Formats: sequence, C-alpha cells, structure tokens
Amino acid sequence: MFKSSKTNLPVVLTGATGLIGGHLLEELAQTRQVHSIGRRRVAVASTHQYVIDDFSKDITSLRSELPKGATFVHCAAVINGSDEEYWQGNVEMTRRLLDLAVACNAGHFVFFSTGGVYGYQPGKLLDEEASLQPIGVYGHTKRIAEDLVLMYAQEKKLPVTILRLYFPFSMEQKSGIFELV
Repeated sequence: MFKSSKTNLPVVLTGATGLIGGHLLEELAQTRQVHSIGRRRVAVASTHQYVIDDFSKDITSLRSELPKGATFVHCAAVINGSDEEYWQGNVEMTRRLLDLAVACNAGHFVFFSTGGVYGYQPGKLLDEEASLQPIGVYGHTKRIAEDLVLMYAQEKKLPVTILRLYFPFSMEQKSGIFELV
C-alpha cells in the first residue's frame, strides 16, 4: 500500500469517515503521519485532524499546518445529495484541495473517482480508454473533477493519479445497493 522509494512520507487524506477513506486511514496510520481533512473527527487518535465546517470557503490557510511534499489522497465525495451539494462537494472541494496541494508543494495527488464516469455500456468490457458517458449529476461532477485534476497536472506540474472504482463494497456497509442484495 503506497509503496515508495521515499519511506514514510506524510499523507493528507480526505474522506476518512467514508468506506474507502476509512480503510485507507487505518492502513496508512500504521506506517505514516496522516493529516485528515473532513467534516467530522475520525476515531484514529494518531492522526492530525482538521475539521472543516464550511467547504465552500478557501482552505489554503491550512498550508501552514500541513507538511510540505506530502501525498494528497482525495477520497471524499458527495454521493447522495442535491445538484448543488454534488457540485460543491465533488467539483469545488476538489479544486480547493488541488489549490492546497499546490500551496504545500505536494509530491503527488491521488483522486478517487468512480467507474460511473463510463455510464452504462452494456456488453462492453471497459478499460481506461473506453469512452466516458457519465449519467446523472454525480457522474458528471466526478468527471468534471477528473478534468480539474488533469488540468492541475498539466498547468501546475502536479503529479496525479486518478482511480476509478466500481461499486466498492464492505461487509460493514449499511446503505446503498449492497444493503438490498
């Protein structure tokens, strides 16, 4: 997990109270200094935690508290909400985090997107080169956020990785499609 020739580089993580981010936090906190940015505190005491009440505001002031050269891992997303909440949570928050990553001279920015940006393409085996046909506001806002990440990679020379997950699942999951299965 996050192997690097530079051992124990610090990580700035969003989404630590969610499914993917929560598992990543537990794993990363065993070997790395983790700085968690989120709407509420997390149960892992060894992390540096920054609770943000209003994600519509500039967060670059955190740059003085975060380590330079850290890897940013952006797992947070609005998956159920209004159109405005999708836009603020998935697009604007990604832009604010990218600005913060640049201000901190981040070594890398990892963005967790969704396989849903491919839309429904029955009968096709999809790979990274498949056409993108997002469905709904969620899919479109994640696609727009991917474009922002790629723009920062090109314009600001920020090293980035985009991961598109399809239907992440956990036995602890209490809602969503897997609750029905």
